[in-house]
Amino acid sequence: MKTPDEFRGEVREYLSSIQSSSRELKIPWIVGEAVVTSHVVEYTKHSYGEYFEVIIEEFKKAENKSSGFAFMGWEHPIAGIKGTDAEGKVKQLFEEIDEFTVTIESYANLFSEVPVADLVAMTPLWPTLSGGPKVINFDNTAPGGITSDGRYLYVSDTNNNRILVFDLKNLTDQAEAINVIGQENESLRIPSSDTKGLYRPVGIATDGKWLFIADSGNERLVIYNLTTQQPVLMLGKQNPNVTVPIIEFPYTQIDDLAWDGEKLYATVRGSNIVVIIENLLEILNSEDKSDSKIELSVLGVEGVSGCSKNLFNSPVGLDVDDKYLYVADRLNGRVLIWDKSKLPDPMFVLGYEDFNCEIDVEDPSGNINVGNYDVASNGEYLFVDDGRGRVLVFERDNLSNGALASFVIGRSEISDLSARQVPTKGETAVPRGLFADETYLYVADKNFYYPAVLVFNISSGIKNGMEAEYILGVKWPRNPKYDIDIINDKLFLAGQEYIGVFNELPSENYQYPDFYLGGPFGGGLGGVRVSSDGKHLCIIAKDGTVGIYNEIPDEPKDPDISIEEVGKYGRISGGAASGIACKDGKLAAVSSNPSDSKVLVWKSMPTRDDQEPDVCLTQAGGEKISEPYNVFIYNDTLFVAVHTGSKLLIYNNISALTDTSEPDLIIDKITGGVHDVFYDGVHLFVSAGSGVHVYHELPTKNRDADEIIEYVDFNGTELKIDPWGMYFDGEYLWVMTGCSEHYSFLIRIPTKDKEVTPVKKLMREDFKDYLEKGIEPSFLKAFSGIFGVEE
Repeated sequence: MKTPDEFRGEVREYLSSIQSSSRELKIPWIVGEAVVTSHVVEYTKHSYGEYFEVIIEEFKKAENKSSGFAFMGWEHPIAGIKGTDAEGKVKQLFEEIDEFTVTIESYANLFSEVPVADLVAMTPLWPTLSGGPKVINFDNTAPGGITSDGRYLYVSDTNNNRILVFDLKNLTDQAEAINVIGQENESLRIPSSDTKGLYRPVGIATDGKWLFIADSGNERLVIYNLTTQQPVLMLGKQNPNVTVPIIEFPYTQIDDLAWDGEKLYATVRGSNIVVIIENLLEILNSEDKSDSKIELSVLGVEGVSGCSKNLFNSPVGLDVDDKYLYVADRLNGRVLIWDKSKLPDPMFVLGYEDFNCEIDVEDPSGNINVGNYDVASNGEYLFVDDGRGRVLVFERDNLSNGALASFVIGRSEISDLSARQVPTKGETAVPRGLFADETYLYVADKNFYYPAVLVFNISSGIKNGMEAEYILGVKWPRNPKYDIDIINDKLFLAGQEYIGVFNELPSENYQYPDFYLGGPFGGGLGGVRVSSDGKHLCIIAKDGTVGIYNEIPDEPKDPDISIEEVGKYGRISGGAASGIACKDGKLAAVSSNPSDSKVLVWKSMPTRDDQEPDVCLTQAGGEKISEPYNVFIYNDTLFVAVHTGSKLLIYNNISALTDTSEPDLIIDKITGGVHDVFYDGVHLFVSAGSGVHVYHELPTKNRDADEIIEYVDFNGTELKIDPWGMYFDGEYLWVMTGCSEHYSFLIRIPTKDKEVTPVKKLMREDFKDYLEKGIEPSFLKAFSGIFGVEE
C-alpha cells in the first residue's frame, strides 16, 4: 500500500508532465492507482497557479478489480490527458470502479464561508458591544426615532439594534438609559429576529400604553404593551422564532411612525407612499389578534415619484396631532399638511407656495432644503428639520402655503444658514429626529461625531437660539468614510473631513492614526477617498476637490497640486462617495453627484493646478454612467465602480482611452449597488451593499463572483457587513464597513488558512474610563478641531 506522501509525490510528478489537451474532457480524469482510505492531495492548477484541495474519500472496488482515484475539474478543465483516445481510457478506468465518492473543496476560495475578523481599527470597542447605556449610535439616514409619553423618553439607537428608555424625572446631561429594548443587556448590539430582538429599529411612536417600533432590519412592525413590557403583536412576515401573533403586512420597509390613539401612520421606504392602518386599535384590543385583517388606506402612488398634491419624492418623517397629519417630503424639500378628516388632498405645503414645487420660498425662515428628514407637532407649534441643520418653528394655527417660521432652534439667528459638524446645547448639526409635547422638544442629532439627543424645555416659550436643558449621548468619532489604501506598510484612511495616516499597519485592536490631514486637524486636505502609488498621495474631497501630494506627507500640510476646474469638462462636482486612484503614473477621479456624474482620466500624473484631464467618460453601454463611486488603476487597466445599476466597468487600455470609449467588459451580476473595487493582479474584489464579491481571476465575461463575503464572525457572533474601501495584501483583506449596518470602522479579515485567536480585550481602557469617569481618551484629542471648545 502506498503512503499518502508517496501518492502525493506521484500526483505532482504526473501533473508536471501532462499538457493541456485541445479536447475538453467534461468527465473526471484518473491520475493513478493506489489503495488508501482517505487523504488530501495538493496540486497546482497548470496555467493559473491557484491551489485546490481535493478531499478523496475511499473508492470501493468490486471484487478482483483494480482501484483508482478520480479528480474532478473546477469551473473549466484543469488539464487534459495525453493520447488520442484519452476519453476512452478514462471511461475504461471508470468502468472498473463500482462505487466511489468524490468531494471537492477548492483552494480558490480565499475565505471561509463566514470569515473571522481578527482585528478592528478606528473604533474603541469590539463591534458586538454598544458601549453601554450612555452611548447613542444613530443611523445618519433614518428619520424620526424619538418619542415620549411624558414620563419616559424612547430613543431608537438604530446602529446598536436597540431602543433606549430614559426616565424624564431623573434626566441629566449624558444620562444613562434605565432600560434597553431589543438586547439582552445594555452592553450588547447584536441583531436578532426573535420575539424580543431588534435589528436596526428606526421610527417609533407611543401613547404610554403601546410602543410601536419600525424594526427595519427584520422587515416588521413590533408592538409592545408598556404595562407588561412585552411585545404583543407583529406586522410582517411569519417567523418561527417569534412567539407572539404575526399579521401579514405588505409594507415592511417602514421609515417613520405616528400614532394618534386610533390609527397608525407610516412612511414606506422606497415606495413614495404613506400608509394608514385604520383598525389597529381594534386589533390590539381583540382577544385573538392572529385572525385579524389589516385595513389600510394609502396616500401617494406606490412606486411613482413626483411633486404634486398626491405625489411624493421620498416621504420620510411624519407626525400627527389632534387635527393634522404632517409629512416631510425629503427629496422635494417640503412638508405636506393634511386635515385628517379631509384626506387624501393636503391643505397646506411648506417650503413652496404651490403644491407642484414651482414657486419655492426664498426667505430663510420658510425655505426648506432638499434633504429634510422630520417634522413634529405639539398642537401649538410645528417643528421642521429644514435640511440645513436647523429646526424651524411654525405656529400651527397660522399655517398657509409657503408660511414663514416664527423661530429657529439650533441657530441664534434665523438668517444663519451655515452648517455645523457637531451639536452643542445651543446649536444643532443634523437634527433628523424630532418629537414635541407641551413641555419639551426632543431633537435626535444624527451627526457623525457626537450622536446626541438635545432636550429643549419649551414650557415657558420659544426663542431663537435657545439652549437645550439637557444633552444625551457621548462624543466619539464614528465616521471614517469611505476608503482605504495601503502602500509600503502605511495605511491611509479617508474620514470625509480628514485623511488618517497610519505610519505602520495596525497590529492591535482599536488603533487610531498617527496623524491626520484636514483643515480641522491642523492643515491639509481631508476627503472621502484616498489613493497612493508609493510616491504620490491623492485625495478627493466631498466637494470634488482633488489634492495631490508629490511626496507622502509626514505631517499635516497642504497638497502640492489642487484640481477643481477641469477645463472644457467644467468642475468636479464631487459627492459623498466620489473616488480617486493614482497608480502606475496615472490618475483617475470620479464625481458621484447624480446630476453631474463623470469619470476623469489623466494618462500621466498632473503637474499643475487645475490641469485638464485627457479623458472624460460619461456613457457606457448606451447608458449614462450614474453615480460612479470609485475607480482603480492596475497597469493600463481602469476599473470603475458604478453605484446606480450596480455595475463594474473595465477598460483594458487606458493609453487608448477617448471620451467616447466603451468599456471592454461590463459586469452587472453584483447586487446591492457597487461601492468600490480593488485588483491585485490576480484577484478582483468588488464591494457592494450585498457584500464583498471576490473573483479568483480577472473575468473575461459578465459573470457572478466566485465567492461572496456577506457576514463576518466577530468572536462567534456573525454580523452583516456594509463594505466600502478594500485592500488585499495576500494574507488579509482590509475592509472599511459602515453606513447601512453599523457605524464605520476598519476590519481585518484573514484568509481561511490563517489561524485566528479569539479577541479577549473588548474595549480600549481609556474609552472605558471615558464612559465611566468622563476622562477624555487620547484618541479624541485629535478631533478637538471638530468638537470645538468644551462647554
